[in-house]
Amino acid sequence: MKLLTPLGLLGLISLLILLIIYIIKPNYQQKRISSTFIWKLSLRYRKKKIPISKLRNILIIICQILILTSCAFILAQPNKVLEMPEKTDELIIVLDASASMRSTYDEKTRFERAVDSIIKDYNGMKEEGTMSVIIADAAPHYLFEGKGKLPEDAAFVDEKFDELLLDEMACSYGVSDTEAAFKICEQILKENPDAKIKYYTDTTYGVVPKKIEVVNVGVAKSVEGAIGEWNAGILNARAEYEDNYYAFYVEVACFGKDAEVELTVQIQGANAYDASDYGSQITVSESVYCGQDQTANVVFKYFNTQEEQEDYMAIIDDKTTVVVLDQSQRVFSYQSVHLSLAVSDTFYEDDSFDIYGGQKEVMKVLYTSTMANSFFYGAMNVFSSELADRWDIQYNEHKNEMQAPGDPIEEHVTEGYDFYIYEHDVPNKLPTDGFILLVNPDETPDGLGVNFGQDAPLGSSKSMSALDDTHPLLKNIDASKITISMHKQVLNYDPSFTEVLSVDGRPLVLVKNEVDCKIGIFAFSLHYSSIAIQAAFPQLLYNMFQFFLPPTVERNAYEVNETISFNARGADLTVASVTNIVEPELYTEFPAEYTATIPGTYELFQTAFGKSIYEKIYVKIPETESNIWAYEDSLVDPYSQQQIVDFYDDLLIYIAAALVTLLFCEWWLHLREEV
Repeated sequence: MKLLTPLGLLGLISLLILLIIYIIKPNYQQKRISSTFIWKLSLRYRKKKIPISKLRNILIIICQILILTSCAFILAQPNKVLEMPEKTDELIIVLDASASMRSTYDEKTRFERAVDSIIKDYNGMKEEGTMSVIIADAAPHYLFEGKGKLPEDAAFVDEKFDELLLDEMACSYGVSDTEAAFKICEQILKENPDAKIKYYTDTTYGVVPKKIEVVNVGVAKSVEGAIGEWNAGILNARAEYEDNYYAFYVEVACFGKDAEVELTVQIQGANAYDASDYGSQITVSESVYCGQDQTANVVFKYFNTQEEQEDYMAIIDDKTTVVVLDQSQRVFSYQSVHLSLAVSDTFYEDDSFDIYGGQKEVMKVLYTSTMANSFFYGAMNVFSSELADRWDIQYNEHKNEMQAPGDPIEEHVTEGYDFYIYEHDVPNKLPTDGFILLVNPDETPDGLGVNFGQDAPLGSSKSMSALDDTHPLLKNIDASKITISMHKQVLNYDPSFTEVLSVDGRPLVLVKNEVDCKIGIFAFSLHYSSIAIQAAFPQLLYNMFQFFLPPTVERNAYEVNETISFNARGADLTVASVTNIVEPELYTEFPAEYTATIPGTYELFQTAFGKSIYEKIYVKIPETESNIWAYEDSLVDPYSQQQIVDFYDDLLIYIAAALVTLLFCEWWLHLREEV
């Protein structure tokens, strides 16, 4: 028998209390008194009862003692041991597969050294023992589970270890989800709480749970006492367009020792005017000192004046090195920037970095009108600065002045541009090589899918209304603040068009956004609306750019295993690694999501209006993985609890039954005392 709550036996103190009660209880003395014959008979009768009375009192005391003892045992929760669980020699291995485990020393990575140690653990296991191996990467999983030393198990385990050592992607380039890995351990601990856990990693933990043995596979020093593994890496880099030229910001760090490293910046396609221009190549190098576990900031920047340079130098901190570019090194555009460190460290995955997005795409805009105004030119100037990092907007006006009767009609320009704006006078056949904005069209082009009527005066200025305030064209626009006094009647329109703005239920702004047909319609003249003199006008044109020509990606640099959201102007988009390490992927529905598992450059290819569009992004290892000597405060503690109910039989019900019986007996004895 086993007591689950031994402190419950303190209830036996009640026996001492019972004894004290009997000691201090009044003791009535028996005295003989002479009397009549009746009293003698009564006394004779009384003497006959005395032995039975004493026995009854003894039984009552025994019952009371047993009752108190039963209560104490109930508090102690007695259980009968049925059968203890069979203890097996079970070992759970958690193998860190994060990018830092790729650090190489003596021609072996940390990951490979860890696998070799795990193989030794398996070979040294007892015959009746079992082993489970969990790979802790971004999505932790079993390598194998519950395998012993039987011949069939041994063959399977050897095969798995061989595959692990041969698989280039077995050790990831990202961050490991340690918490999820130890959650998997809980599944085994639920069945066998005595299983041992061994965690092979390169991270040092301040607090480690007792049930876990942490094995750090990093090499801090060589056998000769020299420095062991260390790393100098480029944590991050970006290009900023400042004062008409690009400045390059780089973060460099060293882990494991102090070092002076040489940082080289190679700018390809520098100052090219478009993608077809090769530009020039500019190379700049700088020696950078990095203290151990410290980050050094390096800025490559051109200053227009000496005063500008002095002002900038006055605000930087001590950890920032400024490399001043001369006139021959200034850059207003680039196709790519390759950053590299000239070091011989043990972790080379972060020794280089690439920056893209410095080559603007040319956007040719044509404005054609018989009643030209400056509203569109002014709006283009306002929002083109917002898109300066993406587009080189080239604005051109073509004024079709009102023709005198009998004069030949000037032909419309319908090709060679990316964005066509036709105000009033529109061509019969619309362009097919760009997106189009029709403003108060006098006629209906062929195949447009919209029929126009006459101009319809409203009598007084009225506010526009939006059918859907969340439409992308209405971002940061309050339609109720835009008034109109006359508009062009829209008799009907094709379902492929979406109505965005209206007045009194009549369409004012329609859009059609299909792969090969992108059209916007303003069914009103700017002269009869307040929109032209409001900030809403350049905002509306800006939103139209974003709606018809969405950016493919939000930025040009991502981390491994980070979700990348894609959009497209054409019908499909192909994502491919420049090094061809991974198979290209084709997307036809947008927005689409992509997750890169390998660092490096990825190319995005699409076709829109017959024009091929190439863009590049860079995927880097996570910044935290550059620290190959990382320290964490504590390691997650996997939950485990032994299921006592499976091995013990609760005796509470039996003691409770005995308690009820004793209470009944005591009551019956007290009842007989009155007879």
